[in-house]
Amino acid sequence: YITERTISENDVQKMKENLGITKYHRSILEGNELIFRLVPYGDDGRSVYETFTEADLERMAWESLSKIPFANGEYTYAGVTGSTERSQGGSGYKTIEVTVSFYRCIGDISVVGNEKLNLTFDATGLVEVYAVMFDYTQIGMMDVVPLEEAKNKIKTPDWSSLNETSGKVK
Repeated sequence: YITERTISENDVQKMKENLGITKYHRSILEGNELIFRLVPYGDDGRSVYETFTEADLERMAWESLSKIPFANGEYTYAGVTGSTERSQGGSGYKTIEVTVSFYRCIGDISVVGNEKLNLTFDATGLVEVYAVMFDYTQIGMMDVVPLEEAKNKIKTPDWSSLNETSGKVK
């Protein structure tokens, strides 16, 4: 059972305090969705991103996640899932920002598709928190069917029989 988890203004205020944020560009909060941007979008003379290793980026992401009060539950680091590049004229592109994502976990199962927790970093550190939060309640378990049994049910559905001459379900 999935329900939207409301992110409150108090949650956002606590996140700002935990992350030491005093100035930010914009914040959009609508129910269970938050876009919290520390710097304006665009190049604006920012340094090239490639100042962090993948290990640095993961460490910074986990540190930031631990300071987000509405990120309840267990998460798995999914790695880099996006980047923003800007043209350098005739000399190619430079990466301005990199976004990393976390998957919500329930036990050993990653929940993919509903909840989103993306953190965006530039050369100076965290520049955006994008979150869509849900609560999950287990209401039952489906029976696990062995693979061969499942294949046989696909070949011969238990809810119908086929007309041998027409091939249609009757």
